[in-house]
Amino acid sequence: MLLSKRILRPFLVLVLVLSSSLANAEIVSVLRKSTAEAPTTIASTSTSTSTSTSTSTSTTPQGIKWHPGHYLLVYDTTTDSSMPGIFHELDPGFRGVQRRYSWKNIEPSMGQYNFTSIKNDLTTATAYGKRLVIAIMSETFNKPGVSLVPSYLLTTQYEGGVYATNTGTNAAYYNTGVQDRMIALYQALGKEFDSNPNLEAVTMPETSPSIANPTWTSTYLSKYVAGMTRIAVATKTAFPHTVVIQYINYPTTTLPDMVSSLKSAGIGVGGPDVLVEDTGLINGSYPYIKGLANQVPLGIAAQYGNYSARTSGGAYWPPGVNNLNLFARDQLRANYIFWLRRNAESATAANGYHASNYYQEVRDHLAPMNWASDPAGGLNTTCPAMFTSCVK
Repeated sequence: MLLSKRILRPFLVLVLVLSSSLANAEIVSVLRKSTAEAPTTIASTSTSTSTSTSTSTSTTPQGIKWHPGHYLLVYDTTTDSSMPGIFHELDPGFRGVQRRYSWKNIEPSMGQYNFTSIKNDLTTATAYGKRLVIAIMSETFNKPGVSLVPSYLLTTQYEGGVYATNTGTNAAYYNTGVQDRMIALYQALGKEFDSNPNLEAVTMPETSPSIANPTWTSTYLSKYVAGMTRIAVATKTAFPHTVVIQYINYPTTTLPDMVSSLKSAGIGVGGPDVLVEDTGLINGSYPYIKGLANQVPLGIAAQYGNYSARTSGGAYWPPGVNNLNLFARDQLRANYIFWLRRNAESATAANGYHASNYYQEVRDHLAPMNWASDPAGGLNTTCPAMFTSCVK
């Protein structure tokens, strides 16, 4: 039988204090035993209703949860068993973790949701006094033919559920049925987790369709963008007390209308890359991001290639962690930076024979900051004007 949250949290904190001399594997073992539970299932095929019963015992915040700062980004390939160890290493500097979850893993069949990983991550975040940002992934990169959407969508009813991109697959956002199913997922997530004080934000996938095909563009692009906007607005409705950020990048011609709709709904904007000399972004989406500073939340991710190149797909020319931070902070006015946990790499052909340890560079950059007086590490902490109030 599971311990109640009121009993479990002090227990976990006590374990963490007493276990400071234990190996990290022992901490992982303790937390896993304390937080193990059966998958959450919500039997519902409706896009507007859910039979979910929230397990949260938290008091619903009276405003938007607001804890801007530096967060560690981990991909959807990260194992559940490694998450306690990742939370354990966040200090100093990181306010929490942005974790990606693949859509098909949290909805293994239609309307049947498995939120176990998210629940366990929130329990661990709470124990460490940290926060969680969730990102539901529906697109693959550099994995042709691999899909992250539930298998039930891969039918003619949903126009195949996905389409082939330049390097992988992406959800068919232009199909209203796919939109409905994704909205149903976010509604279930919001009912379950919006009131949890340690769930900081939800980030939405980038707007780029990742395909260069004139026929596809003329047939689907307008419906694709409208579908992504519809999902984002519905997600914000499902998370009235949680920051929601839509990543924007391409096509730039679609951004004016989309950004206007996002702002009106109180949805933040940001991007999946910090590329300090990429003219496509500097002349495209970046001005929209910076232009909404202090109006809506702004969040930007420092991805794998951002550490080693200054343009998308560019040659090896590391900008340096300090410059990435300064660009996101000063040029984009970011409230949140999500730093990818890119671990040490030896020199191999795959990385152009450039050895690196960018994650340690990020940690070294953040460590000297005065976290007691500025938990956001120099990032903009102004409560966005589109919010009625911020809960800090």
